[in-house]
Amino acid sequence: MNGAHVSITGTLAIGLTSFTMSDEQVVDKNADKNGGVALHLLNGAGIATSYRLAITPPAGSNLGVVFDDKIPSLVGLTTYAAPAPMRLIPRVALRGKVFDVDHHPLTNVAVTARPSLRFLWALDAAPEAFIAALPAATDVTGKDGDYVVWVDPAVPNVSQSWGTYDLMIEPPVGSAAPSFLSEFAIPRGSTLDTIAVPDIALPDPAYVHGRLTGPDGRSVEGAELRLFLISTQLTLCSEVAHAPASCPIPAQLQARNTSDAEGTVRLVLPR
Repeated sequence: MNGAHVSITGTLAIGLTSFTMSDEQVVDKNADKNGGVALHLLNGAGIATSYRLAITPPAGSNLGVVFDDKIPSLVGLTTYAAPAPMRLIPRVALRGKVFDVDHHPLTNVAVTARPSLRFLWALDAAPEAFIAALPAATDVTGKDGDYVVWVDPAVPNVSQSWGTYDLMIEPPVGSAAPSFLSEFAIPRGSTLDTIAVPDIALPDPAYVHGRLTGPDGRSVEGAELRLFLISTQLTLCSEVAHAPASCPIPAQLQARNTSDAEGTVRLVLPR
């Protein structure tokens, strides 16, 4: 698969000290028409059996990730070639539509799917870091407000994990519709290739504006203003297995825009 990120990591313990050996490459079909990659590692009985493989396909791919996959022992080998190409499991297509408050379809709206805190904080540290680093899946709605984003339904080789995603809805700058965040949980145990997300109707917009000035009182043109919502609801922290002790709920972006020649910036907020 062109553009897939492939990495192998192993650990060697010597007394109270441990060493980590890893290599990573990106599949480039211009360099290898068969989609192969060459990884260079240390060998030896102390480390060769500890190597684990991870593969991250590009964000728009319909093929899923590989995590913590054990590879055959490399002990005594100078070169190892897989006996057959690795076949990645499919991702799940989340399909849905975005409407305004009057249920008119919205076009040219960015829809981005990111693993939710509920998903991440249900995992141990290593799979959490892996999933959090995945490139976000993004699409832009068509004329009927439709979108499709490909996501991983679970973390391979991690028991009791199942995906929950935040769908960030961002209309283009200048739109009369506000940004919105919707959480969607993939049905546990689902074997479907495509899952229909309930229609997302954006809330009624509220319009605010203000003027940006410098220390001298003059208008500032071209400055970007972002407005975030800070959540004080911490119930999630008691519902997941691995929430950080401080339970840091990230602030949620509500609106952004750039000031005009008079320094005026206009924001559209969800009411």
